[in-house]
Parts: sequence; C-alpha cells; structure tokens
Amino acid sequence: MPALEPNRRFFHVAYAESLIGDGWLALYRGNSWMSRIIQYGTGGPYSHAAMLRRENGHADVLEMREFRGGRATPLEAQARNWPRAIDIFSPNVARFPEFDPATAVSVMRDLTSREYGYVGVARLLLQKIPLVWRLWPLDVADIELDETTGAPFCSHAVAAACRLAGVDPVPRKADHLVTPNDLSWSLFWRYEFTLIP
Repeated sequence: MPALEPNRRFFHVAYAESLIGDGWLALYRGNSWMSRIIQYGTGGPYSHAAMLRRENGHADVLEMREFRGGRATPLEAQARNWPRAIDIFSPNVARFPEFDPATAVSVMRDLTSREYGYVGVARLLLQKIPLVWRLWPLDVADIELDETTGAPFCSHAVAAACRLAGVDPVPRKADHLVTPNDLSWSLFWRYEFTLIP
C-alpha cells in the first residue's frame, strides 16, 4: 500500500471505537491465499470490505465473509485477528450530506442474513482473464438485491447499502462490480486510521 503507508495513523481499538459512527467503512489487507487472489485480481492492497455500526457504545463489523456468509462481530475481536491490517474510513458527509448512515446500516444488516456471493466473485475474477471477459459480458446497471437476485460479496454489499442510503460510492460502476479497492479510491470515503489491538 505505498501511497497510504507514510500517512497511516495507528489507533488502539478501544479509543477508535469512541470515534467510529454508523456507516463507517473497514477495509482489510489480508495475507491468506484467498486475500492474495483478490488483491491480485483487483489491483490493490485490500481484500475485504465491511461496514461498521455503533451498538451500546461499541462498534460492530457487518460483513459478508467467504466460507461464513453474512455476520456481525465486535470490532475489538476483528482488530485482534487482523492487527495493523484494518484501515478505517469515514463517509464524507460534508461533501455528501444526503447520506443516511442509519439506513446504510439497516440495509447492510439485512444483507448479512444472506449467503456469501461466490458467483459474483467468480464473475469478477473471470473478467481479469484475457478474452474470457468477452464471453460473459457484465450487466453494468445496478441490480436491486432481493431474494431472487442472489447473494452479494463484501464490497458489493457495502456499495449497495450506501447507494440505498443516498450516495453511490462508486457511481461509474455497478454495485456488483465494486471491489474493496474501488471503495478506497472513492471520493465518498476519507481515511481516518488503522487499528491496533
């Protein structure tokens, strides 16, 4: 992550939880084999995206995780499992006042009741293979996520939740094509800090 590395700020998770609000973004720099495939395929340092919510004075991670599906877990536990690998971004509400964080969290919470979108990830990876992408052209319009449209993957869910809450974080890409790295480059998000346990 060369561009961000010199400017990273490290906050202890106990202090960070007091700053985090509903609808904030957590981006992960994983080092597993699956993370490396995602990083290579998407051309950036991030392999996973999740949305944060405030709950009883603490922050929870709402995520779609491969091999587990949707879930909500305490941010403190995530920081222990991923030390110095979770970057936190806040929504730029000064520039995008139409964003409704409560709606974003509500939509994301609903999406975590679903299975993980393996088909969407496979479709994204196929787009990186020369000539293969010509065989399966992608729909570039946003697809509403209901019971008939299948399951989202991590950044797909975050992008859809934000769009339904008033702001499309990556307006020139359909939600089902958004990667964790696309979210990090969005003008909607501002880097705040990196978590340490």
